[in-house]
Amino acid sequence: MPPTQAPLVSTLGPISMLKILLPIDRSAASLDAVRHVMNLALHGLKVHVVLAHAEREASVYELVTSRDSDALAGAVQQAADDAFEPAEALLRGMHIPFERDLTLGDPARVVLEMCERHQCQLIVMGAQVKSDLASALFGSVSHTIANHAPVPVTLVHRAA
Repeated sequence: MPPTQAPLVSTLGPISMLKILLPIDRSAASLDAVRHVMNLALHGLKVHVVLAHAEREASVYELVTSRDSDALAGAVQQAADDAFEPAEALLRGMHIPFERDLTLGDPARVVLEMCERHQCQLIVMGAQVKSDLASALFGSVSHTIANHAPVPVTLVHRAA
C-alpha cells in the first residue's frame, strides 16, 4: 500500500497552492532558484510565483548628471526586463503561473516588503557564496532576508 500524502497545512488551513516569492537579480544563482521551484512543481507541488526584482534607486550623482529623467527611468525598466526575461521564459516553459514585481530600493528591505505585500508563504532565492571578509564588509542580502523574513526561506546555492 503506497503511503498517503498529508496536505500542506498552514495556520490558515490546507494550502491548495503555495505562493512563492522568488527574488531575481541577473545572477546564475537566481536562475538556479527558479529551477529549484520548477523541480518542486515537477514533483506535484502547485505553486504560484511572484518574481521579485529590487533595483537600487538612482544615486544623487546619476540624478544630477542625467538631463533626461525619462531616459533614466527607461534604463531602470530595461535592467529589470533583462533580469525578469530568463526567469519568465523558464516558468512559461513549464506553465507555472507567475507575476512580476519591480520595486526601487534596498534589495533586502524591498524583498521583505514584497513578501508581506503579496502574502507569500515561502521565499526561494539564490545565494552567492562570499568570503567571510566580503560578507563582513558588505553584508549579504540572502543572509538578511533569511534572518528577518516572516516566512520560511530556502537558499539555493550554486551546484559545485
